[in-house]
Amino acid sequence: MIIYLDEDRSYLSWVFHHRDGFVIDWLRQPTRQKPVLHRANCKSIRVSPTKKTHWTTGRHIKACSLDRQKLQQWAQEESGHAVVLCEECLSGASPADDERPGYITKLGRELLDFVLETAVVHLDNQDAGYRLTVGDLADSADKTTGNIAGLFRIAIARN
Repeated sequence: MIIYLDEDRSYLSWVFHHRDGFVIDWLRQPTRQKPVLHRANCKSIRVSPTKKTHWTTGRHIKACSLDRQKLQQWAQEESGHAVVLCEECLSGASPADDERPGYITKLGRELLDFVLETAVVHLDNQDAGYRLTVGDLADSADKTTGNIAGLFRIAIARN
């Protein structure tokens, strides 16, 4: 989990690069207003109607994570209130909605193609004396196993 305070550029970079993540939007000063949970791709927390929007430098802070439950738990502990779901991106969302297909970038598609090609070559050569793992593929692509597994989840959900 990352908390952004006075870091608009870093925050916008995070939501751009983690479109399958989640964001808590909350006021800095303690109020009765409850923290609001958004998907990272929600327009209300990443698209500005004016150039003067203060994402993390005004009255608001943002907490970001790929783990929705961890983010909600943190917000509830800090605020003392249950998190409110964004009406635009999460209203009526069930936990199963988190499993829906995400967006794969061009680089993600290229990485997925590489992983699948490598897996096919490995499977075709069953006599090999080694076992190829997701960790091996991630290492060869200079990625984490989470990056690779996330791409697989999206690709499988789309098919």
